Amino acid sequence: MIVAKPTSPAGTDDPPAVAGAGVRDGRHLALAAGAGATALLLVLQTASTALNLSLLLTAYAGFAVVLVTQLRDPWLERRTVLWTAAGLLVLAVLVPPLESRDLWAYAMYGRILGVHHASPYTHLPASFSGDPFLGSMDTQWHHTASVYGPLFSALSGAGAALAGNSVLAARLFFQVLAAASVGAILLLLDRRRAGVAALVVVGLNPLVILAVVNSGHNDALVGLGLLAGVLLVLSGRHAWAGVAFAAAILVKASAALAVVAALVWLWRRHGLRGVLATGWVLAALVIGSLALAGGSDAVAPLQHAQLRQTASSIWFAPREALIDHDVAAGESPDTAEADARALMARLAEVMVAATAVAVVVRRWRDPSLPALVGAVLLSFALVGGNFLPWYWAWGLPLLALMPRSRLLWLGLAHGALLDIAMFPVAVGAGGPSVIEHAQAWLRDVGMPVVQLAMLVALFLLRPGDAAESVPAATETRTPERSARLRGPAPRALVVP
Repeated sequence: MIVAKPTSPAGTDDPPAVAGAGVRDGRHLALAAGAGATALLLVLQTASTALNLSLLLTAYAGFAVVLVTQLRDPWLERRTVLWTAAGLLVLAVLVPPLESRDLWAYAMYGRILGVHHASPYTHLPASFSGDPFLGSMDTQWHHTASVYGPLFSALSGAGAALAGNSVLAARLFFQVLAAASVGAILLLLDRRRAGVAALVVVGLNPLVILAVVNSGHNDALVGLGLLAGVLLVLSGRHAWAGVAFAAAILVKASAALAVVAALVWLWRRHGLRGVLATGWVLAALVIGSLALAGGSDAVAPLQHAQLRQTASSIWFAPREALIDHDVAAGESPDTAEADARALMARLAEVMVAATAVAVVVRRWRDPSLPALVGAVLLSFALVGGNFLPWYWAWGLPLLALMPRSRLLWLGLAHGALLDIAMFPVAVGAGGPSVIEHAQAWLRDVGMPVVQLAMLVALFLLRPGDAAESVPAATETRTPERSARLRGPAPRALVVP
């Protein structure tokens, strides 16, 4: 028997880009719902917990439907994604931060350097009590020196000098910097021909728009540096890869974990010569920049940052239990908390290092550099003591190179759940509502359990499968509407 079967676009193995009117309408509705809910969160800036979380859930649901349908049956055009992402990025810059106040810490540390001409590594914000920006900074950072790298400190200082005493100019500087970084990531993915799905992962992701760009977080710079470094390694420009990796580390030192994984892969694939070609540039830039920034003074504040454990981490509940035990045994609450924080910080550091090593060993023969670095970053997200939603700006651009990889879906799920769990809420005078109790349960109980389950899943994944082996997309560009409706010429399929 001879059966006519439509061919896929451009002769690929993707399903043909032909869908019924109901399916097409549903996909476009998901796109409108996801982008619209993200935009409404930015515009409304409401204090209603129910409304905010409902919009956030709608945004993530719409995003997930768009990505899944795009991978199953490519339907979105590249320009549609880029224009939608551009609109969301612009809107995210135009309105005040919704999820985080870190931007004002950036501004204050920048003013210490650019306005007060002092080092943010040796001078505390509280020392400048007359500074008009100190009040906008979260009080928990008033007595903490800057934990950011010399490159970001220099950028912050330049921004502070340009903004002067303008609160609006200071806010826009960091938001535009984050938006420009995300735009550059999209450009790199597009030039790499990573496919429309890769652009969706970054450009239409509510986490990127809300937690990264709108909040002005410098994690977009880290993600840009890591993505550029990996792509430069893959193209054989090892020295320039060292420049990109150094830039990422000089924004946030934690990026060194991903860079070390990349260097291990480089040594495995290209030998010592490849590592040295990247490593000498990387080392020269990092060591030289730290020396100019004050040497050990620029590194010392990191010790304070390591003592933090977020409520969603696997270390928070043990820390609180240890504090209660020590207080019951007669220790003062302050001493018990300090000791518990220090112990959990050491355990978390050991766990992060051990898990990263285990991931590298598990993927020792993995041919995909983005998969190896992405897996190491995922392990850090799962077992680290202080991992916040916007930190996913480091790994998502890399995982976007493999839109069909299970690693990406683990990362997307973790980022979305963490963002929902950590989204700021305003508890009313009557106490937490049902939805606020549910969010607190997700943060305090659900996330630690989910993270442990994801850690098991990470090691169960088979390294080097087809979805990870090629860091370019497997989908093709969607044909024009008329071509979709007309359909390609059928081919004969012989069924025995």
